[in-house]
Amino acid sequence: MQRIFISEEDFKNRIITDSEILNHLSNVLRMKESDEIEIMALSTLVIAKLTKFDKKQITFEVTKELEIEEKEYQITLLQGLAKLDKIDEIIKHSVELNVDHIILSQMDFSIMKIKNDAYDAKKERYNKIALNASSQAHRNNLTDVDIMPLNKIDYKQYDLLLMLDTVEARKDNPQYLEKEMLENKKNIIFVVGPEGGISPKERELFINQGFLPIALSKNILRTETASLALLAQLDLLKK
Repeated sequence: MQRIFISEEDFKNRIITDSEILNHLSNVLRMKESDEIEIMALSTLVIAKLTKFDKKQITFEVTKELEIEEKEYQITLLQGLAKLDKIDEIIKHSVELNVDHIILSQMDFSIMKIKNDAYDAKKERYNKIALNASSQAHRNNLTDVDIMPLNKIDYKQYDLLLMLDTVEARKDNPQYLEKEMLENKKNIIFVVGPEGGISPKERELFINQGFLPIALSKNILRTETASLALLAQLDLLKK
C-alpha cells in the first residue's frame, strides 16, 4: 500500500495539498475515489480512503489508525560533501536503511562546494529527496537533512561517536564495530569522508571530539557505499 507524509495541518483538515503528492497519486499511480493509502503525519499513522479528487487537493477519511513501533535509538550520518549525484544516492539509500538525521559538511577533500547563499535551496532539495525515500521505504518517521560546518556541530549530544577510518582499516588488527559498543547507546553519530577521505587534520579533530576510529573491512569503501555498510551493521547489531 502506498504511504505518504503530509503536514499536521493537512491531516487535521483531512486533505492532501502537496502538488508533487497530488501528481503522483493522480497521474502516476492513477488512484481514484475509494482507493486506500497509508498516511503519516508527525507521530500518527493511518489507513485512509480517498474520497474526492480535484486539481488543488484530495480529501480523505481515516478508516483505521495503525500502531507505530518506536525506535529506541537515533542515528546521525555526518557525511563529507561529495559530488552531487553521489549525495543524492547517499541520502536516498541511507534513509532506506533507517538513518534518522543527515548532516552534510564541506570537508578538506570535498570536491563539491556549496555557497552560503545556496544553502536554503540545497537543504530544501535534499529534504525532498529524503521525504520521497521515506515514503518509498514505508518509514515511520522522516529523516531531516542539514548542511553545517564541522565546527558548528554539537558533538556533546551524542553518546557514541564513530569515524569510518582508512588508517584503522590498514592496521594488522583493526577495530571493527562490535555489539558491546552499542549497549545503552541512544544517540549515535558516525562520520564518512568525501571521495578523497578524511584529512589528517580532520581526523585529529574528530578523535579529539571523542570519535572512535573503526573499520568496516580490509577493503576501502567508496563514500557512497560506506554509510550503507555501517547502517546495515548497526541495524543487525542493535537487534
